[in-house]
Amino acid sequence: MNNDQCQFKYRDSIFKLNNFIILKINFIFHEFFKPNVSYPALNEFLSDNSIDANSLTPRLLSDSIKHIRNSKLPDPKIEPNVGSIFKNPIVSSKDFDNDFLTGHKWDQGDGYSKLSSARLIELIESDLNIPDTLRFYENHSLVLINNGGASFNEVTNLLYQIKSTILEKFKIELEIEPEIISS
Repeated sequence: MNNDQCQFKYRDSIFKLNNFIILKINFIFHEFFKPNVSYPALNEFLSDNSIDANSLTPRLLSDSIKHIRNSKLPDPKIEPNVGSIFKNPIVSSKDFDNDFLTGHKWDQGDGYSKLSSARLIELIESDLNIPDTLRFYENHSLVLINNGGASFNEVTNLLYQIKSTILEKFKIELEIEPEIISS
């Protein structure tokens, strides 16, 4: 299968829909390394560490991204968590004013923007009924932490409460990231 046949999209592909077994992958790399450094967290990290974006090597970029992710995400061995609970929604840019989520949205081209689910959750967190068994990770509100003893129903009820509150308040449909398998 080639790239187009795989139907790669934001955190999605044909492999989620069918029962494929991947036996081999061929990567084709460009001769010249030209990384996408448009992410604000990456730019901030490079600036804070006096790293010139033009001098990035694949290894340095990889190490920088690992450092950023480790600073924002908990170690599941230490703090059991659900991980990233929602995909960042991609919406029509014309449906929201230019200032909506300034600094927390990214132009996707063709009139679409990707919005920060984490920021949307932060904006409605005070409206939520969060059980004592759960909390949002202090370094990233897109990560749900199990404080101990959280039930399946407590987790899923909170996820659906977040979805409905954001839909009601902002008219934005969030998609739950982890696959929910009920018994």
